[in-house]
Amino acid sequence: MRFLMQMFLYGNYKKTLRHEYVHSKAHVREKKDIKSEVKPMPQVQEFYDVKTKKKFKTDKYKLVTKAGRNFIVAKSESGPHECCRVVSKETAAKLK
Repeated sequence: MRFLMQMFLYGNYKKTLRHEYVHSKAHVREKKDIKSEVKPMPQVQEFYDVKTKKKFKTDKYKLVTKAGRNFIVAKSESGPHECCRVVSKETAAKLK
């Protein structure tokens, strides 16, 4: 019985530590406003909004490179979230 009580208390302690770590300011990344960085591009690209499950076309997006992969990121038409699309190296070279 004592062992079970210790494991229960230890489990709650671990959950509390994990909760404090996730909500600490050091762990949370600052979100940048995409409107300030987005500029109209020469090509109109098609994006898929996962939350609304709809496609949309826009020429206001930015090119982002992460871990050697190229993405174009646009603000969703239906909300504050962003929609990403993977592009090839050739397309990325054209958009730069």
